[in-house]
Amino acid sequence: MSTTTNEPCRFQARLVGGNFIELPVEQLRRIANASGVDSIEQETKHFSYSTTLHGPLRLYKGKGYGKIFWCSVMCSAAIFLSLQINILVAYFISHPTATSVTFVPAEMLILPAVTVCNYNPITKNYVRYLNESSSGAGYFTNDLLRYMTMAYSEVEDLYLHANNDTIERGRQAYEYFQSIFTEYPFNIENFFARAGFACHEMLKICSVGGTKLDCCAMSRKVLTDLGSCFVFSLNDMKLNQTQPGIFNGLQLILDAGINDAIAVNYAEEGNTLPIFSNNLEDGFRLYVRSENELAYSYTEGLSVSPAYRAYIALNLETFHFLTPDSWGNCTHTWPLKSPQRAFRLPYTAKNCASLCQQIYYEQRINCTPLLYSVGDAHLNTCTPSELHAFMLQVADRTNNINGPECADNICPTSCVTHEYKASITYGYGFSESAMDWLTNINNKWTQKYIKGNFAVVNIFYREMSYLLNEQMQSTSLVDVLSNDNFDMK
Repeated sequence: MSTTTNEPCRFQARLVGGNFIELPVEQLRRIANASGVDSIEQETKHFSYSTTLHGPLRLYKGKGYGKIFWCSVMCSAAIFLSLQINILVAYFISHPTATSVTFVPAEMLILPAVTVCNYNPITKNYVRYLNESSSGAGYFTNDLLRYMTMAYSEVEDLYLHANNDTIERGRQAYEYFQSIFTEYPFNIENFFARAGFACHEMLKICSVGGTKLDCCAMSRKVLTDLGSCFVFSLNDMKLNQTQPGIFNGLQLILDAGINDAIAVNYAEEGNTLPIFSNNLEDGFRLYVRSENELAYSYTEGLSVSPAYRAYIALNLETFHFLTPDSWGNCTHTWPLKSPQRAFRLPYTAKNCASLCQQIYYEQRINCTPLLYSVGDAHLNTCTPSELHAFMLQVADRTNNINGPECADNICPTSCVTHEYKASITYGYGFSESAMDWLTNINNKWTQKYIKGNFAVVNIFYREMSYLLNEQMQSTSLVDVLSNDNFDMK
């Protein structure tokens, strides 16, 4: 090692390989002895003052009471930080959701399924056939007719309006006719499957957007609280409405068949028997709904009487819900503990509720009301006398009926739901031009017959758009970590 007075001191070290490295000892000494912003101590202070580490610095530099003060400040800050972390983590673990509502324009909308029911579910021709048959001649009495009309009524309606004597006489007439009639197995289901109007007798003209269709060819018969009804499942044919307004939707011209409808006699021996709500009027009830859902599970029935025109304007709302894996509680399938017959139906919350009501009666009286006989044609249907006796047992002293109630969450929401919001307006009578057009189609349709029996129903979308309600996660782990309270500046 060698040094000179005119050159900076350098330290040389020989390595094992014979090479030398030089260390700038003088520069390191200058850094250690420097003052101002170039010193290590001042740089550290400058860094501390320019960041949010004031608390630790004050605590480190503090003396006496100052140090105690800054220690308490640091402890308080740590406590509040822990609380904030706990709040944010708890919020995240609670799986919060929000709903996005979007107005979606559409170039075309599929027309919904339409169920049409005649308020007169029993025809004179069918009663005449029963009374003129070789095995049941003359034994289909008024008592039996009244008894059969009770079978398709709401259970609560049956309890509130039924007369004990009337039910007992009807039960005796029913059991006797059942024992002697041999044309087919006589029971409530078979009776109503045959007693009503055929589709072509009730539906005279059907058109979509002005194009005439054979809607009966794509219809199917279902039993509801109004007896035998017809479902026009237009989804099978993918019929779409492409323009808003009445002239682009579905039009039905219906025949109530008043002359062939059987009249139920509610007066006997000077007394007036209670009348059931489904016998109060002539005409039709309509259900506009999603094809996957049972017609009678809808409480929003739309009615139209003969000689009236009904204009039903629709607004479509679609709901998309999250599955349990995505913080929601909806389902695409039936719960695993559902009866096997449930899996023959598409799952919806309303179908599940109907099945729940069916099981309620099955477990208690080993039968189910006609209204709730869903999913299985071989179920034992309750007679009016069985239902009435059961309702007398479950009704309390104030006439409140403790009917079927599903347990909480037994019927979770279906993940995709379509709801049709309908508003209806009416017009009375037909113009002379309409009369001429109808009479030219069929010369048996006289103006008098048309006024007394025909009703026109127009079903259409009010506008070519729908409302999309979409459930979504309202936060994520990234959102929690990027929260301002976690921003470590």
